[in-house]
Amino acid sequence: MKNRLFLLSLLLCGLIFAKAQDSAVTNGFVTFHYPSGAKSSEGTLVNGQPDGWWRAYDEEGNLLSEGNRKNFLLDSLWTFYQKGKRYMTLNYKAGKKEGTATRTTPSPCGRPTPSSGRCAPSTTAAG
Repeated sequence: MKNRLFLLSLLLCGLIFAKAQDSAVTNGFVTFHYPSGAKSSEGTLVNGQPDGWWRAYDEEGNLLSEGNRKNFLLDSLWTFYQKGKRYMTLNYKAGKKEGTATRTTPSPCGRPTPSSGRCAPSTTAAG
């Protein structure tokens, strides 16, 4: 699940970049929308490319991710959300992950997970 959320957020960031290339606005704050009209992302474009603080949303309006871009690359701490709650954080420098992901809420399976992101085996004794 962690990998899916991360990949979805990166896909959204890629879509922001791709859509920004076709946007009439090349500099300044912009908001992109899903075909349904719901907001999909918002942030600043510089020369048609995302730069500065960006946020991505799902079609229900829940925040999926937010973080900074510097020179059009992911930079600084990015926060990812699941069901409206902070799920994990990743630090980036010049577009590359730096350090390890930090999970900030319980996993979707309801118990701690190893760094692989998979649900940990149950530790309850049979009784």
